[in-house]
Amino acid sequence: MTAVNVMGESEVSTELLVSAIDIPKEPLDLSLTEVSDKIINIKWMKPLSDNGSPITTYRVYYDMGMK
Repeated sequence: MTAVNVMGESEVSTELLVSAIDIPKEPLDLSLTEVSDKIINIKWMKPLSDNGSPITTYRVYYDMGMK
């Protein structure tokens, strides 16, 4: 591979940099800010790393623990 600009063309390079993309780390400092029989407000901070791919949404799952 070479790079080209108005000054000319670079020497050939065989070096290739690759960034691995993986799932993001988990949200931090998860806490409940309000709890009632009808409302649960949840607060968190974004993860320290998105592992190379921006976070587009958060999903919150609720389990009443009934079987």
